[in-house]
Amino acid sequence: SDVWTEVQLRYRAMLNRLPEGDALTLGSSKGRGGLSKKTSGASEGISQSSKKSSKDGISGTKSLSIKSSIGGGGLPASSTKGTSLQEMEMNARANLYWETWKQLKLDFVEWESLFVTSLRDAMVQLSSLSTPPLFDMDESCPWFIQTELVRDCYEALTYQIRHIVDNAATVQKHLAGKKENKSTLKDVSLAWRGVLAFVSPLLNGHLFEILQNAPSSPLFSSPAHHAFRRFVEECAKSVITATWMYEPLVSFTANEGRGLLEDVSRLISISHECLAASQKGRLSEEQLMAERMKDEVSSGVRGASTSMTSARDSYADEEKKEIFQLECALASTKCRMDLENTVCDVDGDKLVSTDSLAAVARKASLAATKTHQPIGDLKVSSSLALTSIAQFGVPYLQALSAWSGMYLTPWPFCTIGQARTILRNARDSITAAGKAWGRPTNSKIEQIFLHTAEADLEGGLVGGFVIEAERLYKRVLDLLAEDDVSVESYAATMLKTHCLLGLGKLYLYDAERLSEAEAFARNALDILSSVDPTQRNCIDSQSICFYPWNNSALNKMSHSFHMCMSRQLVAEACIRSSRYDDAKLFLSDAVKDLPGNFDAAFALASFHLRMMFDSDADSCENNDALARTLLLKAAKMDTTRSGPFALLGVWYESQNDEARAKGCYQKALAIDPSHPVAGRGLKRILSLDELQPFCERATKQNSPVNGWAWRCLGQKRSWVDGEDSSAVICFQQALRCRDIQGQGSDSHEMFYLDPKNTSIVPVRESGETWGELANCYRRLGKYSAATRAYEEASIASDGCLSPSTCCAWAQVQLDLGLYDEAAEKCDVILSSGTTSPIHQLVAYIESEALLAMAKQDVQEGKFGLCLSHLQKG
Repeated sequence: SDVWTEVQLRYRAMLNRLPEGDALTLGSSKGRGGLSKKTSGASEGISQSSKKSSKDGISGTKSLSIKSSIGGGGLPASSTKGTSLQEMEMNARANLYWETWKQLKLDFVEWESLFVTSLRDAMVQLSSLSTPPLFDMDESCPWFIQTELVRDCYEALTYQIRHIVDNAATVQKHLAGKKENKSTLKDVSLAWRGVLAFVSPLLNGHLFEILQNAPSSPLFSSPAHHAFRRFVEECAKSVITATWMYEPLVSFTANEGRGLLEDVSRLISISHECLAASQKGRLSEEQLMAERMKDEVSSGVRGASTSMTSARDSYADEEKKEIFQLECALASTKCRMDLENTVCDVDGDKLVSTDSLAAVARKASLAATKTHQPIGDLKVSSSLALTSIAQFGVPYLQALSAWSGMYLTPWPFCTIGQARTILRNARDSITAAGKAWGRPTNSKIEQIFLHTAEADLEGGLVGGFVIEAERLYKRVLDLLAEDDVSVESYAATMLKTHCLLGLGKLYLYDAERLSEAEAFARNALDILSSVDPTQRNCIDSQSICFYPWNNSALNKMSHSFHMCMSRQLVAEACIRSSRYDDAKLFLSDAVKDLPGNFDAAFALASFHLRMMFDSDADSCENNDALARTLLLKAAKMDTTRSGPFALLGVWYESQNDEARAKGCYQKALAIDPSHPVAGRGLKRILSLDELQPFCERATKQNSPVNGWAWRCLGQKRSWVDGEDSSAVICFQQALRCRDIQGQGSDSHEMFYLDPKNTSIVPVRESGETWGELANCYRRLGKYSAATRAYEEASIASDGCLSPSTCCAWAQVQLDLGLYDEAAEKCDVILSSGTTSPIHQLVAYIESEALLAMAKQDVQEGKFGLCLSHLQKG
């Protein structure tokens, strides 16, 4: 009554201000928007007890019949006055909520005192009563749900829960504009904890009993039980909304409402079951509707052009809204439940398998990278979609699952473009929640997670910006070092070690910073060695939604994973500084830390393969057999990874078994078409014509390590087809790739070389590619471009160009009239002491240069110098 009295006054005031002839008709809005004479009269006759009724209004006991849009789970009220009945009602309700909340907070004794709970308690008790005698009922569902009275009670409780959620949202948004301090944040947390306290008995007692006793009943699909279904969905959605909104506030109220926080995991689990059952019921109802429409079409009642799509579009806006919110809420609970379901009980111990965690990351990556489609492909407005996503935080939770950096290699199933999109959506969802619901956007724990995930993608995925990754890792370490950061000690320790390992990986491939990389890795290893994850009390965790250290088994997995990664990083630093015994020891310990980890097993296998070819390493008789065994084991651990197959190809090639080597290389390229080791291996076995299909498939990949494929295509176009113009484009693309231009950044770079000729001094591919590009320019008559390309080739190869490239460069200089430079390059080749067919051509080029120089000497009168040039020529 208070709400509608205020709305009526505002609406009449607006009508009085309108020009004559523009007046709006009261009650003209559809359904809930209009003010009828009956409503107006009831509002005018409000008594002096309105203050009391305002308090009851929050509990839903006196405003149930309004069924306003804000009561339907909409956005918190706007601060504007509004020009429509709907906006006026939202504003009036928000003002009433805020004034009543201030009074409620003064009278606060315990959670139960915040709201009227009589109807809720009665419903909880009802589920424990036995069936009345002589009651004619359907045995497939509880007896009380079949009564009209209880259905009305469900309807009433549905709107009461909606108003309680709206009340908390109003308080949160009202305080969002003020300066944040512990007092205002505690007020907001009190409101959301009130939501959890009100709904908890309904889920733990009433709904849990119903789901346990009648899991397959037609409760969620029968039209007679729609009120019950809406009630179940509202209970579940209120829990998910409250936990998402309350997440940034946990650290400020760590000692308050502890019992509620400990119960959140169970509440979310029951909410997930409720939403899944409701979704199944809606789908069943939709199938029945489709069959009914099919019968109507066959009988001629409905036109043949009618389709299911048109029927779904005929849903009322409120129904579309409920369906879309159901999908978003279910996606939110699925992120958490999928992770918790990875824990299994083996002989009394809680264990987690790497495969189950990888499956969670894969599903989250797929869900986060595709457009969210609600049931039945319903079309909803962009504002509703944004509001629903902000209400449940789905993109943020999906981003954490897709990242999985606390217990797996970060972003295991994402390209860098996909990972950036997922992170951008996660940040947008937090921003949208702040704008629409007033949710705090400056939560440091959320900033730390998003910064860490972004640093991992920039520093670990192909195509990332290493400088940005370094900046983000250091930013996270600075945030963790702040005194007021709201992260409990164990979580801070794990995040610190993760960032140290990230910095170590970035510095590992920089020869000048190799010692820093090893220091970071050893520091992380020391920190992890001093922490015992099994002695930690997970109840003290300051996160209630998702984070992995809420679960002791996941917490142990995270610790083992980072121990394994730190040992691998130290081992790689030892390998680069030729300390092979230390490297072998660390890699063996890494496999023991996490036996099922693919990266650890593959690192040990590649180490033994490296020992077969590294001349600086001590010879070991069983390296050959052990390398093959370990590579086969790694390949079986994860058949979706191309690395083991590529290195198996290297092993078979070193044993002169080209047939098996070819099969392994092709298998690796089938998984990853741009794999640099497999591509170069196949190039050594096949001709350029046979290799062309593999190269074309690799160049279609948006990968920075497919330079080998572009170079092979360039060689074919230039050497076989004689198309130097198109070859130039291929060589330019190759020089933009990391495996050509940025050699030294791949731990498996030594396997680029021919394993049968390990004694040959390797030549940098970038220098060779620049030389091939310069040769194309020379044949096209672009001598200036050719000269610049030859200079780049000389710089890239540290002056160690091949004789053929030097000869071609000398020919260009001869054509440009640079006789001294041409003769000098030819002298270098002829004085190398080796003989080859190219030496005859070099001698001819130098003699031409000397003859031209002699002619210049005659013209300048330098006859002695002319004679010496002629005699040398």
